[in-house]
Amino acid sequence: YGDAAATAYWPVGVHIDNMATFNFNGVDIHGAQTGASSWAGVGIQINGSTTLGGIGSHTTVHNLNSVIMYGLDIGVEYGTMVQGVALNSVNITKGRLGVHITPNGVGIDQLSVVGSQFGGMTGAAIACDARLNCISLSNNLMIIPPGAYGALILGDSFTITGNVFAGTDQATSLEAIDVFGSVQGVISGNSISDVGLGVNLRAATSKVNVQANSYRNVTNN
Repeated sequence: YGDAAATAYWPVGVHIDNMATFNFNGVDIHGAQTGASSWAGVGIQINGSTTLGGIGSHTTVHNLNSVIMYGLDIGVEYGTMVQGVALNSVNITKGRLGVHITPNGVGIDQLSVVGSQFGGMTGAAIACDARLNCISLSNNLMIIPPGAYGALILGDSFTITGNVFAGTDQATSLEAIDVFGSVQGVISGNSISDVGLGVNLRAATSKVNVQANSYRNVTNN
């Protein structure tokens, strides 16, 4: 737990380095709690290695079940040489980034987020700053405050289905789904409301099937 003054908190709640097969069940991690300008700390940080014994070493198979995170800068940090991370019934509330794929990520793959809630992340619920292939987001709730995004996707072979993307202000909640530089994906059956842009397929994105989504109070679908 962090404190209300944002002066005492764990910089990283749990750090995994070059180890595999972890189950997190019912874990509760709190960071700094005073407001958007002072969210601090990383809940769970996962890293493999590109240099262990001269060869790459992946860290794989990590399940987060019924985990609560509150007041953190980043909920789950997906580092380098990481594969097979699954979030099930996870609640990440108040912070900057829910799940962050870091810019230095190499050898990364496979993220599944199911039945989880992201409440008021000031940056994005899901943010890819490196290419992460095989992403599945289904039946999640993402509350998008002013100046924020729902899911920022960079990766091939992804599905985004059956989620609720709910902005809090149509004029200033930015985008529900933003896909850039990605090939082959499905965006279907999502409920999108009160954002400036519903689905944004940027340059170098192709073979993405967008259908059967529902829009309300969306400036541009």
